[in-house]
Order: sequence, then structure tokens, then C-alpha cells
Amino acid sequence: MKRDKPGLLAIIPNDYSIKEGLLHLKRLVFGISYYGKSTAPKPLPKHFDANKGFAKKTVLFTGDLMPTSGFDLSFAPSIKRFISDVDVVVINFEGVINNRKNGLQLLSHNKKIINDIKLLFENKAIIISCANNHANDFGHDIFLKSYNLLKESGFKVLGHKDEPSLVLGDLNFCSVSTLSNNSNPPIYYQKDLTSKDLDSSIKQDKFNILLPHWGIEFTRYPTQKQVVVSNGLLKKWDQIVGSHSHYPQILTSKTVNNTKKIIAYSLGNFCFRSFFPVHRYGALLKTEIGKLNGKPVLIKSEYIDTRCSFKKDRFHIQEFVLK
Repeated sequence: MKRDKPGLLAIIPNDYSIKEGLLHLKRLVFGISYYGKSTAPKPLPKHFDANKGFAKKTVLFTGDLMPTSGFDLSFAPSIKRFISDVDVVVINFEGVINNRKNGLQLLSHNKKIINDIKLLFENKAIIISCANNHANDFGHDIFLKSYNLLKESGFKVLGHKDEPSLVLGDLNFCSVSTLSNNSNPPIYYQKDLTSKDLDSSIKQDKFNILLPHWGIEFTRYPTQKQVVVSNGLLKKWDQIVGSHSHYPQILTSKTVNNTKKIIAYSLGNFCFRSFFPVHRYGALLKTEIGKLNGKPVLIKSEYIDTRCSFKKDRFHIQEFVLK
């Protein structure tokens, strides 16, 4: 079991070294890092035509849904238009639903968040990904209680170590975390994403989407290790949509066997009640999946940057333009 850090050091995630934690604090207070820009892959345009074919499903991916302290959530009109044609929504759910009070690094959601999600994405299939380093903040039992409550509420849930993936029509989703604040996490945990165990979640004849919780927080660009690992993963997976950075990272594309695939290293934060401005930014990614020669492929992708602000008694998410 990893020990909690004392005093103000508690704001440093438990799975970070002191050096990594101090850099984490620097970016949290003073703003994101653009380190790696000169060697990063070429970013995608906001509208990207990938492969020919006829679209059948439109999937929306959000950034991290962090605790909102029970405040209402609302979308600006442009966001509502952007998601109007979506069939499936995939949300990275950081932390757990729990009545206990938050600590500096303990992520606890109000039960009201269940209804908030349903109101935001009415009449859409909703997938909740739970594999992240905050899943075990309050222990294994609380995680399971929260995980099962999300299921009982009608969401499609994945990320438990015994339920790393789920299939929805032609789509197969796999939720995995390379980070854990606990030495024996209840989530699907793979430190380096190169084990053969990860391959067992791939489903033949499906469009396989990997949802990794990875990388470094408050950075605009992925690490070189992430770039190398993701290029290898795309030989087997059809799309990668990551999380954990809490600030939107670049999207890029790679061609594998004449098929164009995309990587979204992280979509930042969907929403978070935080005093730090760096936590306000995210991205919404929409991908259209269709078929070409009988096989599911990416037809096109589209994304927008977002900013979450607090207005009166609610959080308001609107379109924004990031550098």
C-alpha cells in the first residue's frame, strides 16, 4: 500500500515521486507546460476526413468528469448543436460516488451527478469509463458500490479489473489505467500497455477503441514514450482516446495498412469545481464509425475545445479556442 503524503504534500498524487510532484504543483499553479512541442506529431485539423465509407455510428468522447459538488451543469447552444447527432457518449469518470468529504487528492462525486449526466446527454447511450488512479481513493468497497450504482442507473460501465471492455454493436471499448494510487487497484491496471493481457480485450470484426489513463498532468503535448507506445498500439487498435492530463492534448493521425486512425492523447477536463484556472479546459471529440469492404473503420473525426465556467449556481460549458 502506498502511503499518503503529509500536510500540503497531500496535493501531490500518491503515485508521483517528490520530484514529479513538485513539477506537478508548478504547472498547476503557474500554467501548463508546452515541453515537447518541437518533436510532437503533427496535430489534426478540427475536421478530419479519414477513410471512405458510410457512417453508421457517431460517438462523442468527453474529457475527465471531475467532482462538481452537486452544482448543475449546462451546455452553451454551440455545444448542444455539436452533440445533437451523437448516438453514443463516452465519459471518463474520475473518482467515485461517495458521501464522504473530499480531501486534497480524494475525488468524491455527489450522487446527483447521475441525473446531471442523463440530462446533459438525453436519449443517448452513455458509457462510463472508471479505470483511473482515483478509483480507489476511498477503498475497494466504495469503488465497487459506486461502480455498481452507475450500472444500476442505466449506464454502460467498464474499467473494473474483471470488466476491462464492453461491446456495443460494432464498437468495442477497453478502459485501462497505467496509474494507480494504490498497490492493488480494483481497476484494469497495466503499467506500460505492452502486455499480451491487453490484447485479449481486442474483438475481431469490431471497431476497437482503447481508453488509456496515462501521461503527465497539465501538459499540452504527449511524452515521447506515449508517442512510441501509441504507434505500436495502433497496429492492433482502431482508435485511442486517452485521459489524465487535465488539459487538452493534441490529436494526431497514423496510417496503418492503408487505413487512417487517430489518437487523442487526452481530452482534458470536461468539468471540475477547482480554484485553479488550468482545470477549466477540455475538448469534445466526435468520431463517425462506418464500414468499408465489410470492416468497421473511422470515417471522420471532429473536435472542439471547451471551457467550463461557474455561473450563479451551475457550471456552464462553452466552446473555446485553445492555442
